[in-house]
Amino acid sequence: MNHIPVSSILYPGFPPTLAGHLAEIFQDKFQQHPVKFKAFINSCKLYTAFFDKGLSRQLKASKRHAHHFIHLVEQYFDKEHSPAYYATAIHVGNPTLRKICQKELQHPPLYWINFRKIWQALILLKKTVQPIKSIAFEVGIHDVSYFSRLFKNYLGMTPSALRRIMLSQ
Repeated sequence: MNHIPVSSILYPGFPPTLAGHLAEIFQDKFQQHPVKFKAFINSCKLYTAFFDKGLSRQLKASKRHAHHFIHLVEQYFDKEHSPAYYATAIHVGNPTLRKICQKELQHPPLYWINFRKIWQALILLKKTVQPIKSIAFEVGIHDVSYFSRLFKNYLGMTPSALRRIMLSQ
């Protein structure tokens, strides 16, 4: 799977963070759903903050686990869909991972796994002309209607609606 890692999203002329990059590219397309878009951008900022943080022994265990979790999500979001996989990889139980994510990342693990899938789909919608079904499959979701509902839940519009807006401009 050729997903685009957070660390390689930066392009010349764009802001130095992916959140800024997404905001610049898509802001005018989310006029009808500014609250969902703002929440998504805030999640981007939190995700990149944990992704970019150096892992220090001085961090609390919960922050180290959250950092490790985000790195694992970045690496496996398109293959591993269950929070149980990530809990096992971090050597904690599912309830512990949920508590860590709620405390440090303000959302449960499944939110972040799906968030990264939607983030990747958003990038693919902008950079490619792949059919929605192919994009869904590429991010690890094999049910297109579920993918559309999930996308709409995170961004306030379906991927096909966003593509129509992008094509009309």
